[in-house]
Amino acid sequence: MNRNIDDIISSVSHGTTEEDIPRTGSKSKLFDKETYAQKKQSERETLFAMIDDTATAIVYDDVSFKNYLDVVSRFDKYSVANTLLIFAQKPTATKLADAEHWKNENVYVKKGQKAISILGPGEKYTGTDGTEKTGYKVRKLFDIAQTTAPKASENPLQYDSKLVLTAMIKDPPVPINLSENMREGVNAAYEHRNKIIHVRPGLDGNTAIRCVSQELAQAFLAKDIPQDAEYNRMIQSTYSHCISYILCKRTGVDTSNFNFKPVIASLKNMNGEQIRGVLDHMRDITNNMWSHMRETLNPPAKTINPDKTAEMR
Repeated sequence: MNRNIDDIISSVSHGTTEEDIPRTGSKSKLFDKETYAQKKQSERETLFAMIDDTATAIVYDDVSFKNYLDVVSRFDKYSVANTLLIFAQKPTATKLADAEHWKNENVYVKKGQKAISILGPGEKYTGTDGTEKTGYKVRKLFDIAQTTAPKASENPLQYDSKLVLTAMIKDPPVPINLSENMREGVNAAYEHRNKIIHVRPGLDGNTAIRCVSQELAQAFLAKDIPQDAEYNRMIQSTYSHCISYILCKRTGVDTSNFNFKPVIASLKNMNGEQIRGVLDHMRDITNNMWSHMRETLNPPAKTINPDKTAEMR
């Protein structure tokens, strides 16, 4: 039995580089303003269409979906809409900022690099229902690979498995207990009737993280469902499998055994809006778990995206 891992579990038992802004001295300021507004509206509409198209494209096959989740794992501050836009334009991106930010860091965008367009909060306006709403504006970002910054290390950030597991099960939504009576082939299981997670003793660190994270996700998903209510863990496994993968990628845990074919099968018949709804719910649970983990992990500042305002609300 791996006493170190078991002790941890037992402890909780019970484009362009700048905006194309109209210049002074134009022949017709009114014409320029209208043209500029029309151009920006066209850009926004193009991005909205790209978001929906990409949402349906990522469920075409399991490789595309895994690659999208890799983008999510690197950009925890971004909305689903913007991670879809990043995936569509530069799926290998690792660190994004606008040209001005890079310039302030004494780093410059290389000549000829195409900006990555995302959506950010724009001006407020009054909707037809009389309520105040916030519009969106197009923001142009560049990946660090498009700049003169030194090439970043390709080695992913890794944490000690005991630290990751400790962070993961701190203040869990349900009790976590070691159990010698697990079914063959099952290393961890969330039991909704008693709202408890059972874990097989003797697991190595990475295996414990992978299976416990999935069952914790199940518990978070079922948090507001009464114990005597029906709970279909097979439906929720679409979320829990992906959430576990993202958390493992962020902490350097091996993800080679993850299989997304069942996830793809459950999403293929959905339209873009429905897929985005699934991705949004997945993001909420993932961020909830990740925020708890970061309090213990305290990741280095370089792992936090510098462009905190880039998120589309």
